[in-house]
Amino acid sequence: MRIITIIFTFALIVAINIMANGGDSNPTVTGKCMTCHKEKSPGLYNQWYMSEHATHNVTCLNCHSADRKDKDAFEHEGALIATLVTPKDCGQCHDKQFSEVGNSYHATAGQILKSNDAYLAHVAGGEPVAITGCESCHGTKVVIDKNSPNKLSHKNWPNSGIGRINPDGSLGSCNACHTRHSFSKAQARKPEACSKCHLGPDHPQKEIYEESK
Repeated sequence: MRIITIIFTFALIVAINIMANGGDSNPTVTGKCMTCHKEKSPGLYNQWYMSEHATHNVTCLNCHSADRKDKDAFEHEGALIATLVTPKDCGQCHDKQFSEVGNSYHATAGQILKSNDAYLAHVAGGEPVAITGCESCHGTKVVIDKNSPNKLSHKNWPNSGIGRINPDGSLGSCNACHTRHSFSKAQARKPEACSKCHLGPDHPQKEIYEESK
């Protein structure tokens, strides 16, 4: 147990040094993020620490910082942040990928649920089935709730559907394919990443792939 504590402490010191020497606009606030989340959500912290983002000095505020004009912005521990990180946010650095995803068929997946076929499925299965069976992969419109602590309505958040309709007008969710907070390119290229959604009787790509081996 003592060895684990020493390793975590060393990792935290290294992370703070990285942030202090990197492009973080507010290393003091980011240091507070790390100190708290290392204890309360160590899995999240470790995923980030082992990621390419950490290697390139991309910290919490680089992705989660918000402006006053953002509909989902809220004050948290001395910083104005947003829980929801959209493709538009990621596009500040990954502009090529942002453009490719925005012009892809995947980006329309959330809008497809408004079709007549999808409506019939909603009626047959009911709202709970639609949320877990359809919207979790296709995405849904994220609604703002000013009374919610993070300004996001519990009716459709959390959601990482690949065609999610975001409050800033962007479409999609980058972590639909490479999950937060490691955001691994290698993970996104594995068949298992696709098979989270592309399986079952209505889109059996996973089963077809497995049978092809």
